[in-house]
Amino acid sequence: MSAKVILNAIWARILVSPINSTLGGTALLGGRICLDQLPVDTTLPCVVYAIDRMDTGKSFEGDERFDLTLSFTMYQGGQNGLDIYTLSEQILSALTAKLSPTGFDRFTLTRVSCGVPSFADDCWTMTDTYRGVGYLLKT
Repeated sequence: MSAKVILNAIWARILVSPINSTLGGTALLGGRICLDQLPVDTTLPCVVYAIDRMDTGKSFEGDERFDLTLSFTMYQGGQNGLDIYTLSEQILSALTAKLSPTGFDRFTLTRVSCGVPSFADDCWTMTDTYRGVGYLLKT
């Protein structure tokens, strides 16, 4: 339940960030962000995010601590390869401020690695890794 609340908060933050707004007459991402996988033939650019690792434990006060490693894989069409850096920076910008998932004191994400673009099948990909830490308040 708690991991779902965190993932929903991340998704909602990206949806209201400038990455989805119009940039030069075209929406850069246009809502094409999904957990784990996107539908076949999704228009580029798009982003897939996933939990790579999740640990939980109790704090001294009894709050449950969540420590996650998340990956954000960006896909960009071959003609617009440099735009993948814009996607990466806009995701970073959207996730810099602390999140407030329901039931959590706070949830903070930090980018721990910025990916390197790779080209295959007429598409650029790049994966950034984030670490997220938050405390679920005891009820």
